[in-house]
Amino acid sequence: MGNRILKESIRTDQQINKLSDFQFRLWTYLLTYVDDYGRGNADADLVKGFCFARRKDVTAKAVEKGLLDLQEIGLIRLYKVEDEIYFHFPSWEKHQRIQSKNAKHPAPPENEESYISTVDHGNPPLTTVTHGDSRKSTVDHGNPPPEVELELELEEELNI
Repeated sequence: MGNRILKESIRTDQQINKLSDFQFRLWTYLLTYVDDYGRGNADADLVKGFCFARRKDVTAKAVEKGLLDLQEIGLIRLYKVEDEIYFHFPSWEKHQRIQSKNAKHPAPPENEESYISTVDHGNPPLTTVTHGDSRKSTVDHGNPPPEVELELELEEELNI
């Protein structure tokens, strides 16, 4: 991945300032995760591994919710190509210089049907594998981070 440049306007951007702390961290880490065309694999397990590799308290469910939140705000778009889910930054070309001639991930679709608007609970979510109770951490830093509380609220809403 190439180097990324953040403009100073980030401090006053209305969309960015609407983000929670977790959403902001996820959005920032995604900037370093995507290819030169602003595209990345949206499998929540992969994103968690690349973006929060040393954070045992961040779960794939929290990442999945964060990706959906970022899409709702309009900072990313989720799309499906074959059986894989990807995301892209819709305004990438306005803010970043494309240095590579080849993208590592497929282009976003031309048609809206291939975009993902929400998690369809009849279909697999943005994660592919479950590894036991992800709320158990091998590292204890005191109080649980906000994303764990969000995950518990989400589970209550979905009656999981």
